Amino acid sequence: MLTRAKAQGLSQKELAARAGISEVGLSQAKARGDLRVSTLEALANALDMTIEFKPRHSRNATIAAIREGQFFGKRQRISPLAAY
Repeated sequence: MLTRAKAQGLSQKELAARAGISEVGLSQAKARGDLRVSTLEALANALDMTIEFKPRHSRNATIAAIREGQFFGKRQRISPLAAY
């Protein structure tokens, strides 16, 4: 995002103003390397960008994992009578 802002000739102050956040807030977020999703969205909008969330695995691999019961991790089944 910062590369795109620089390519558009925007200073940090101008980017922050376009995104509706303070310059100090943007500076602190850069230093922390951590942003709220709402701040990330505001910055993306200011730069005419979108945010996309994509699965790490292919659709077929995800479907197979769901069918095999592996998608959410293994769960151990315990009989209700096992404690007695």
